[in-house]
Amino acid sequence: GKGAGRPVRISSGEANSYNPAVVALEDGSLFAAWDSLRNGSADIYGAWYRNGRWEKERRITSDARVERHPALAVRDGEVWMAWQMQSYRGLRLNSLTEQRIAVARLGKDGLEAPVGLFDEVSPARRMLLRPRVAFDSGGRLWLAGRESLGQNSGWRPVVWSYSGRQWSGPSVMMDHQGRWRPVSVCSSEKRTVGVCQYYDLPAGWDN
Repeated sequence: GKGAGRPVRISSGEANSYNPAVVALEDGSLFAAWDSLRNGSADIYGAWYRNGRWEKERRITSDARVERHPALAVRDGEVWMAWQMQSYRGLRLNSLTEQRIAVARLGKDGLEAPVGLFDEVSPARRMLLRPRVAFDSGGRLWLAGRESLGQNSGWRPVVWSYSGRQWSGPSVMMDHQGRWRPVSVCSSEKRTVGVCQYYDLPAGWDN
């Protein structure tokens, strides 16, 4: 091979950017996404690599929530993205009001989410973070994340699947609390596998 090329900056040099992810498509193009803090807002940005060069970055999310930690997958030549969304009272980071995960297809006119996502998977009452997305050989979508077990407890790994019409789950991958490391998911022709980090943590903490 030709070896590694020179690093190329694809995000704006005028803002701090974090948590990059990238996927490759069959046509040879690439898509990268990351989160960035700009003008008092935290959103997801992305850029395409086509015809031998990186295109100009574009803003993907524009919600009032803090939107970070993108994860990417490809199905039938289409890019899908999962990410984390948080809301706070004012700017008080210790006053969280919601913490959701989302997944959507990057359509021509914007993000296109599966039906029932915020009712069946990520309603306001459920605290979730660090999502990951994958597809199995049948085209079923798999969405994994960490779910809070309460203020003085940790996070358990959970996963949902979406048939294209309805959601199934959540399935608890491990009935043992941990921290917020992501749950990786991959699929072969016969099975879908999730991998999560195990923590030897106590059942709770005293204030």
